[in-house]
Formats: sequence, C-alpha cells, structure tokens
Amino acid sequence: MDNQHRDLIDKLRGLEEAIRSGESTTVLLDAFRFLDLYVREHFQEEEAHMERIHCPEADLNRKGHQRFLATYQALNLRLGVEGPSESLAQEVHHELAEWFVHHILLVDARMGKHLYQDGSAAGF
Repeated sequence: MDNQHRDLIDKLRGLEEAIRSGESTTVLLDAFRFLDLYVREHFQEEEAHMERIHCPEADLNRKGHQRFLATYQALNLRLGVEGPSESLAQEVHHELAEWFVHHILLVDARMGKHLYQDGSAAGF
C-alpha cells in the first residue's frame, strides 16, 4: 500500500509542476487514468485487508473512499463534458491534496498504527 501512496504523491507533484509550467492540460488525462486505477485497485485492496484483520478503522476508511470516489466521478464527468482545462487541473490537484492530507495522513495513519500494534503490517 505504501508504494501506491507514493505513486499518488508522485502524481500530485507532477500535476502541480504541470500547473506551474502551464502544461496541466497535457498531464491531466494521465492523472485521470492513474486515478481510475487507483480508486479501483488501491481502495479494494486496502478495504479487503482491513476486513481481514478486523481493523477498527475499516468503516471510517471505507466511507472516506466512497466520498473520494464520488468526487473523482464528478471530476471525471466534468472532464468528459468540458475537456481538459487549467481550471479542472487545479481542482483535481486541490482534491488530491485534500485527500492526501485528510485521508492518507489521518485515517490511513491510524490504520497503520493498528497494523503495527497487532503485527499485521506484513504484506500490507
């Protein structure tokens, strides 16, 4: 899971650099392709692992995933209607940054603490 989180951070940084250089519309489609895989694969793997170990943060984590998935779907719909744009790139960057701060650094960190306390971190 940590590698997937690192990939998300790399994508966030790449999008930020593209926004600064005025090339965000070319990077935006790649960001959406990445997010499509991320929300399907990462969320599914993480939720399944949390269920297996009976993590007390599982429900909170799942709800956070559902909220982010709804946000992603709305942004993806906007991409389909409007096409890639600077404003959409900025909004995607903002949502990813918020997701990183509020979910990964808070919810996933609490889950990680549980994993290490009960010895279940191996393979995660």
